[in-house]
Amino acid sequence: MCPLENWLDDDLLQAIAEEINLSETAFFVPSAKGFNLRWFTPIKKVVLCGHVTLAKAHIIFESLGFTELVITFETRSGDLFVKKRGSLLQMDFPANKLTACEISEALVQGFACVL
Repeated sequence: MCPLENWLDDDLLQAIAEEINLSETAFFVPSAKGFNLRWFTPIKKVVLCGHVTLAKAHIIFESLGFTELVITFETRSGDLFVKKRGSLLQMDFPANKLTACEISEALVQGFACVL
């Protein structure tokens, strides 16, 4: 768990994530809405990481004594909401806008081989 009172320099956050050497390391600071949350891999910042967000929510609810039913995480992907439902957590992921595209014959053939 990497709770912070204020943001550290990105280079230092990156160095910490590299030292921890997990797939993703999340850092969070309190904000007006709830918490600002950022994720780093050992080599770069990432825009979204669901499993680490749920892990942070669990820690905030269970270890930090958060009493509200919903945690709002402000992130580069927009606001993420984690609801506590009994002993379970539910996360609302941001939806990407879909864009129509042409499907190549090679792709169609590739799927035909799988079926």
